[in-house]
Amino acid sequence: MAIRRGVSKFVVLDIDGVLLKGGSVINGAAHAVQRLAENNIPVAFVTNGGGMREEKKAQDLKKKLGLSICPSQVVLSHTPLKNLEKQYANSKVLIVGGQPRCLDVALSYGFKQACTVDCEHYDHKNIYPLRDAAGKHSSDNNPSDPVEAVMIFHDPVDWGLEMQVLCDVLSPENLTLDKLATPENKQRGHIPFYVSNADVVYATEYHRPRFTQGAFVTAFKHLYESYYHQPLHVEYCGKPYKVQYEYATQVLRQQALKLPEPHSSASTEEVFFGVGDNPKSD
Repeated sequence: MAIRRGVSKFVVLDIDGVLLKGGSVINGAAHAVQRLAENNIPVAFVTNGGGMREEKKAQDLKKKLGLSICPSQVVLSHTPLKNLEKQYANSKVLIVGGQPRCLDVALSYGFKQACTVDCEHYDHKNIYPLRDAAGKHSSDNNPSDPVEAVMIFHDPVDWGLEMQVLCDVLSPENLTLDKLATPENKQRGHIPFYVSNADVVYATEYHRPRFTQGAFVTAFKHLYESYYHQPLHVEYCGKPYKVQYEYATQVLRQQALKLPEPHSSASTEEVFFGVGDNPKSD
């Protein structure tokens, strides 16, 4: 496809299935990324994977591709949640999935009062009677403070415990508390619930796809709505949702400003190319 001069070009690349397969580099992938860099074309690596810091993913890509990859080029499933820092910097936010690594990610995003499902279990021993609490209390949280938002960062593992705790903290009864009785919460019927990946399955070395975060949310949504007889409102990020590509666009434009030959601000058109392997999410 011919692109005329004066047009700003940007590229969004998926990782698994485009650059890597089963952890191995796909033939020609590193060379293609190198060619984009040589031609000063901004690149963002946008994946529905997560559960780690962007710095860690950039290091992994750098090691496998043998190329210089900046953390600012990496957009994980939960990366857009960074934009909620001001809103929840001092709020008790429940982080679900990938404990304790995702708690570390949430703290790095600026959610200073973040806690995990295991923390809630430890602070409220009778919340899940099927087994003893295995977590620990976070010294920065008061156990009596209500959770003000829920964020799923990565695949839940202990579905029984996690669904029970989520049903409790997303209960409409909690809106009787002054701190949670905001107009927005009353309208939705519960505190905000953010999910970073709607994919139901993902591919592994096993011969059939495995359930992932989206499968958990699908099951939990049915359980919640059957129990409380009201809709569960989910705010998604991750592909293919608009927020993910808006964040990637922001990342690409920031890159363009740092290039040796920045994209002309007088350009009348921007062209974005996306390369993925799954039409449902890419």
